[in-house]
Amino acid sequence: MSLKIIKEILLYIFFSVLLFLLSFFYGFTQESPFLNEIMKEAKKMSGFFLQFSPPGLFLMILAHNTLTIFGVVFFSVIFALPALFSLVLNGALIGAVLKVTPSFAYFFWGVFPHGIFELPAFFLGNALGLKIGKETLKAIFSKESTLNDVFNLSKKLFVKIILPLLILAAFIESTITPYLLWKTPF
Repeated sequence: MSLKIIKEILLYIFFSVLLFLLSFFYGFTQESPFLNEIMKEAKKMSGFFLQFSPPGLFLMILAHNTLTIFGVVFFSVIFALPALFSLVLNGALIGAVLKVTPSFAYFFWGVFPHGIFELPAFFLGNALGLKIGKETLKAIFSKESTLNDVFNLSKKLFVKIILPLLILAAFIESTITPYLLWKTPF
């Protein structure tokens, strides 16, 4: 694994955060029928998740987040489209959720405790997806691609960093976050 690849991934993490924040700002400031429709569906899905006990909820959240980030990383061979879509959609949705949340405190306690683990996993996964997408394009149009190296690095980082962060985040989201939301006054 070369130092050059790691430096590039750090740049992709920065780009991922920037794109996410721009999308967050859009979701927070703009009215979007598309985002409103997605939020309605997400609300229905959250009702489905809440019927589970904490261990069941933990497994459901972990499975959902793991499969989502796995797909973003390893299906981004399709020219980084899954990573780009994930960053824009999630940023805009979280911005739109903040806009309709009864108070900032409620939003904060609903996102922050598990987000401090889930967001680094999310940004690293998207950064890897962007890098894989770039290397796929390089492999198609030139012979100087490091796609195999990046794929192997992505597998290692997924298992050693992303998955443990997602396990911690799912545990907190399924046990601590519901309690904090129940205790948070609007």
